[in-house]
Amino acid sequence: MARESLGLSQLGYARLIARAHDELGFGSRMVKTRHTVSHWEAGRNEPELTAQLAIARIHHVPEEEVCDSAGRTGCTWPPTTPRC
Repeated sequence: MARESLGLSQLGYARLIARAHDELGFGSRMVKTRHTVSHWEAGRNEPELTAQLAIARIHHVPEEEVCDSAGRTGCTWPPTTPRC
């Protein structure tokens, strides 16, 4: 998993995503609990596009490669967010 590759707990990963989300100009009210990350990892739901962009930034994935749930064509990442 992407989170585990960084050696982070679900809470630590949520906080890192929230920080990247804010740095990208999307605001600080984003993922702040481990429950959100847990639901993503379990496949219960997917991150919103802005969260996907924050996750991409953390993992050094170019923004152009991020797909939203509308299925933009030509995207190669994430294959399954964030369970890469």
